[in-house]
Amino acid sequence: MTSFTDYLLGPDGLVPKWSRRKWGRRYFSTIATMLDAFPKAAEAAVLARFPSFAPLDALAVHSDERRLERGPAELSTTFRARLRNAFQAYGEGRSSKGMQNRLREAGFTTATVYEANDFAPVTGRSWALFSVVIFDPTLVAFTFRWGDGTRWGAGTWGGVAPLNQTTIRKLIAKWKAPYALLDGVTVVATGRPWGTFRWGDGTTWGGTAARFGA
Repeated sequence: MTSFTDYLLGPDGLVPKWSRRKWGRRYFSTIATMLDAFPKAAEAAVLARFPSFAPLDALAVHSDERRLERGPAELSTTFRARLRNAFQAYGEGRSSKGMQNRLREAGFTTATVYEANDFAPVTGRSWALFSVVIFDPTLVAFTFRWGDGTRWGAGTWGGVAPLNQTTIRKLIAKWKAPYALLDGVTVVATGRPWGTFRWGDGTTWGGTAARFGA
């Protein structure tokens, strides 16, 4: 497609040759540049409406529109795919499966949701409890080891960065079932936590982890 620059100032352009001297050329070049920019700006505006082609700074607008938060370390390619499949995500509704999938899509790829009755029959209000376990040493800022003198119940098991805690809590609150109650989130750096292994499967006793509540 011929540009306005060529259309006005090309060999057969509309601008007469006597107007193509220093100041005349600058004047018409400025007009041509502005006219050439209009279709490009219009094309960029249309592409910005689509998550697959929108510039990076426009993804935040799509995120707000679809009410899907981006994970702290989530790649833009992965986030674009999540934005495209927003209807599928909402179609899963508020369920353990949906919550687990949303956590994994946001970058917590090893997140697993365990309900109270996954390990033993429960009675009373305990049936609504669930826990989230994430195996990722990069999320744990500091940890303890069995036998190092740390007292049981003295506090959280190590530390998880506040940004990650906030993101995980928001994702859980958004996608959990209305009746479900979060018992806690355990981020495992090494080893396996209670309730996620079977005796004799080769799991080594001990390990390091961090835990925070709702």
